[in-house]
This record gives sequence, C-alpha cells and structure tokens, in this order.
Amino acid sequence: MSDVPGSKRAAGRDEDSAGTPEGGGAGSAPTKRPRTIAEYGGASSSSSGGAEGGGSAASPDDLQGTGPRTIVTFNLNGASPRLAKNWNEIKGFLEEHKPDLVCFQEVRLPAKGVPKAKKEDDTGRKRWQLKDDTAADRKDIALVDRTLRALARRLGYRLVMSLANSKYAGTAALISTWGAVFAITPVTIAFAGRLGLSALDLPEPLGKLFKEHDREGRVIAIEYPSVTVLALYVPNNGSKAESFQRRRRWDDELCGFVDKYSGKLIITGDLNVAHEDADLTHASFFKGMFPAANPEDSGQPGCTPAEKRRHSRLLASGGGLVDAYRRLNPVPAAGAGGARTEMEGMTWRGTAGNQVAAMGRYYGKGMRIDYFLLSTALAPRIKEVKVFGSGADRDGFLGSDHCPLMLTLLP
Repeated sequence: MSDVPGSKRAAGRDEDSAGTPEGGGAGSAPTKRPRTIAEYGGASSSSSGGAEGGGSAASPDDLQGTGPRTIVTFNLNGASPRLAKNWNEIKGFLEEHKPDLVCFQEVRLPAKGVPKAKKEDDTGRKRWQLKDDTAADRKDIALVDRTLRALARRLGYRLVMSLANSKYAGTAALISTWGAVFAITPVTIAFAGRLGLSALDLPEPLGKLFKEHDREGRVIAIEYPSVTVLALYVPNNGSKAESFQRRRRWDDELCGFVDKYSGKLIITGDLNVAHEDADLTHASFFKGMFPAANPEDSGQPGCTPAEKRRHSRLLASGGGLVDAYRRLNPVPAAGAGGARTEMEGMTWRGTAGNQVAAMGRYYGKGMRIDYFLLSTALAPRIKEVKVFGSGADRDGFLGSDHCPLMLTLLP
C-alpha cells in the first residue's frame, strides 16, 4: 500500500553482487523463444534434492509447457528491514511452500546509476542491478547476497529485479529455473544487446508496457510457454490531483494492455485497490477519509469510487479477468457491512500505536488490496488462494504490513 506520494524494453535477469552478467556475452546469437532462464543468464547452482529445504522449487514435468502451479505475492514494505529482521520467517515460509514463482513488491532498493547520481537522474541506470556507491548500499548488497540470492541458488530460483532510482517502490521475483520462461524488466536495449537479444524477441504489446512508469520498477513480466504473469506494484492513488491523474493513467494503460493481449494472463501483486466494501474491515471509515473536490476521488487511497470503477473495467477487459480469491470466496450477504474488527481475506493491516496498540489510527483495520487476476480460460484451474495473515496484530505477515498470498492451480 505505502507509496503515497520510461525505460525501454528488454529481457530482465539476475546479476551477481558485483554487477557482472553471469552469462550471455555480446557475441551471443539470438535464439527463438521460448528460452529457459538459464539461457538468459547461466543456470543457478541449485540442488536437485537433499539440501536443506528439500531441493528445487519444482520439477521439469511441473512447469515445462504449462507454467507455474504455485505463485506467491508479497509486499515486503522494504526489502532491507524484512531481510534484516524477518529473514528466518521468510526463509522458513519459502522452504515450506516452495512456490514456483515468488513476486515481491515495494522492495525499496535503489538501482545502480552513474557514480554519485542524484535520485532524479536516470542516466546510466541499470534497473536490474543494485546501487553500490556508498557503504550503506554495499551493506544492502551483502544482505541480499546472503539471504535471497543464497536461497535462490539453493532452491533453484533465478532472482530478477526491477528497481527505482531511490529507496522507493521497486519489485523483484524469484523464478524457478525449471521451465521455458523469460522475465521482462525495465532495463536498457544496450543490456539486451549484450545478451544477444533484439527488440523483436519480446512479445507485443508486452514489451511496451508501462514505459512511463518503468523508472519506478513497478513491473516484472514473466512469460511461460502457455501463460504470462504480470507482477505489479500499482501506484497509490494519493490525495492530490496530480496523483489521481497518475493513477488514472496507469489504470488506463493496464486496461489497454489487457484488451490487446491475446494470450493467457495472470496479474498479481499489490494492486492498491479494495474493489468492494467486503474487501474492507471498516468500509464507512475508509470511504469517509480524505474528502476531495470530486466525490469520485474521495476516500482512503484504494477505496475511492473512481478506483473501484476502474478496477471493474479491468476485470471486464479483454476476454475478462477473474479475481481468484473472490471466485472461491464470494462476497457474503452482509458484504456492505459497517465496522468490523476482523474479516478473512484482508491482505493489508494497519499499524499499532506507539504507546498503546489501539491508539493507532488504522490499528485493527484492514483491506484486501493484493490480488491474483486470471484470464477466464484459466479460471477452471484455480484450486486455492491462501491468505497467510490474520488479525489486528498481523499474525503471518512476516514483519510487513501486507501478508503473503499463494495461488495454487490445478494441472
């Protein structure tokens, strides 16, 4: 939720902590899609079994030609604090569930740029690579290396990142190295050239998605042979006219993409919208916040009439999208309800007060703003959507203000 207030397309992939590509030199000859993650950057050194955690995330039979069976989305509310303070919980979660794909939002790790670049300077940004200018930057790199990268190597994942210029927004993904997939993040055409890729290697209109927003690292697209996963961190609506306009533009572009894209889609991440009153613990409270000149823009960001209406339009875009959680958990008869202290399915929870928990303005309140939206053709395969967090004290949230969710699909 947080995040209140144009790079060109290319194939995204993992980098080592020193920033040197792990594979794929300038002389590499392009090959036809689909390609494996290993072909984009060299295979991860991962165990096939017996290591702590039970080996790799999936088997070739699980993913080859079908796409992921299990996907986790999780807004970290900052990778640095989560990896420093809650890594044992996060590691245990990933080792237990071994999802085929993990999508992180709000990583808040800055992208590498020219030395001493100011945060508004896009010059030379390598949005797949961590900034290493300062001692604090290098501390973050070391933290990522000994946590996410180490786990990725051991369990058979590739780590890809899409980063902003500063400690703001940003996304990352752990992609099982089984299966023919590639990831698109906002990196440069020059980097694509080093991998032996051309712009024509990327699917249309996927390769043009959200160029205006790429500099904030809000999009990672992972293409499998039979499905494309869009992992998104949608901008917060904010409370000013400029932020309203920015969010409208984002929503319009996403709807336009879904209308044009002919393949099967899974859209996941922090979409920063509670579609219905049943997606709020205290609907009257949230809708009464932040009055605006235009009633359509009034309410807590994520709860305004305009955002809800545009989300309805997104669900109707293309051949239609299905909210996987709501398919399995229809809105109850009392869905419009007033104040509630607890409701299943809330993915964001308010923070406790500093001195007394109940004094926190949003304590005990929650919203469902993290989603799995699937093309209607995939709807019969929805087996389970598990929301791992609950309660005012954020049990299962792994230190964040959002909890992880996991989608399980039938074969």
